[in-house]
Amino acid sequence: MADEIELRQADPEAAAGSDEQSLRRKLFWMIVIRALIITTLFGSLLLVQFIGNELISIAPLYYMLAAVYPLTLLYYFCYRRLGNPRAQAYLQIVGDMLFLTGLVYFSGGLVSPFYFLYIIPIIAASITLYRKGSLIIAALSGILYGVLVDLMYYGVIPFYSAQQAPPPAVSLGVVYYNVFSSLFGFFAAALLSSYLSESLKRTGAQLEVKLGDLADLQAIHRDIVDNMASGLLSTDLRATITTINPAGAKILRCDEADLRGKDLATILGVPPGFFDRLYPDLLEKRVVRFEREVARGDGGRLIVGVAASLLRARGGEPVGFVFNFLDLTDVRRLEQEVRIKDRLAAVGEMAAGIAHEIRNPLASISGSLQVLGEELELTAEQQYLMEIVMRESGRLDKTIDDFLEFARPSQVVMEEIDLVELARETVSLLNNSHELTDAHHVVLKAAAGAPFVADRRQWAQVFWNIMKNAIKAMPVGGTLTIEIARPDGGTGYALSFRDTGVGMSESEAQRVGQPFFSGFQRGTGLGMAIVQRIVKDYDGKLSVRSRKGEGTEIEILLAREVEPVV
Repeated sequence: MADEIELRQADPEAAAGSDEQSLRRKLFWMIVIRALIITTLFGSLLLVQFIGNELISIAPLYYMLAAVYPLTLLYYFCYRRLGNPRAQAYLQIVGDMLFLTGLVYFSGGLVSPFYFLYIIPIIAASITLYRKGSLIIAALSGILYGVLVDLMYYGVIPFYSAQQAPPPAVSLGVVYYNVFSSLFGFFAAALLSSYLSESLKRTGAQLEVKLGDLADLQAIHRDIVDNMASGLLSTDLRATITTINPAGAKILRCDEADLRGKDLATILGVPPGFFDRLYPDLLEKRVVRFEREVARGDGGRLIVGVAASLLRARGGEPVGFVFNFLDLTDVRRLEQEVRIKDRLAAVGEMAAGIAHEIRNPLASISGSLQVLGEELELTAEQQYLMEIVMRESGRLDKTIDDFLEFARPSQVVMEEIDLVELARETVSLLNNSHELTDAHHVVLKAAAGAPFVADRRQWAQVFWNIMKNAIKAMPVGGTLTIEIARPDGGTGYALSFRDTGVGMSESEAQRVGQPFFSGFQRGTGLGMAIVQRIVKDYDGKLSVRSRKGEGTEIEILLAREVEPVV
């Protein structure tokens, strides 16, 4: 009842509209039931007369019963065309009472067996008009019946009999007894039926509120499940999929409709009897977690982390399984990369220490050779061998310098630099080097300056290493084109280095930036590895496009706002 009151207070117009709709439905069923009752009475009268072989002429009853049909049509017309269903309810019920009064009169009046039928409109009033209406109809029924009996007793209204029989001899006490007992029965029926009707109304209102709450709860539950980032699916005890949320279907790259009805064992790729063993484990534990590598709908593979639990009915008995799963493919890949980086960092630290230890005796050897070369008289062959040793010692020292730069980069000094101006300086240095010939051409394309907060030494090394490799890739000459531009949106810079050299195969291009991989003879591959590391430190992206005999293009994309990793 409290829920109903709250509902009405929250939205009285909606509650009034709901009551009116309910009353209209009841009026419709009153019209239908009235027609059925009249038809049944017709049939009953005919059956009684036929079985008793007494085709008694009770034409007034037949006339009255027949008159109800057009009256019912009138009620239906009012139901369809007129408003105010409460007034229609009173009209129909009062009409039924008048009909019953006529039926009681023509069936014997004082001794009529049909006076109990007054209970029918009383019950109808309690259903449609509740307690107040049923009490009013009970009072009217008692008044109509009492007036009819009194008028017939005192002879104001003649006694009607189809066989022209004399009126029955009834004492005044019996008359009053019948009237007051009927009146008591009418009010008792009104109170009892109205109590049941109002109880039913309260129960219906509470049920409607509960159904609304249930619908809201179902909508919230459905919204939560549909918007979960993780996959959620349920199965029966045979592991046949019954439901799956959109996130789960997206993770598995399948349609929800295609997954329903499938065996989960085939999707997870679990061995036979897996769910038979899982069931007793879940009876002991609330959740069982495991990981599986499964096949996606598009043919790919992924690693999922699964949390399994039992789906229980209202009574608590298990009716299926619930699986909550996440795509752990990227997580496991990142973990693997972290482990590899940790191992490489440890190896790099150790290798850097070893390189440092090699560098000291190498300097001693190189210095000693220089002293011996100056003090000893060497033959031409000995002098040639001495030059080879000195040159290779220098190359080894340069390799160690590059390796130490790659393994343990120096402290960065951040300042605003101009990438275009830095590129011009590097081109100028390259033009003065012995590696550049008259057959080489270097073209710089940059419309304006490119201010960028970075370490100047690092980016000078990036430009030098890439340009130097491009010249090496053009041993007989060619053109190196350098472009510095702003990509769409103007939030960063795009640096392009394009040569017309020998080019690389696809597999070689993919390995550019790996330490100790080089496409040149006597190259260490550390130059591009240093470039790759510096670009990554600034959250940039380096891509290589190359084809054999058609040259190579190296592109670097930089975001202007990103600070480097130091």
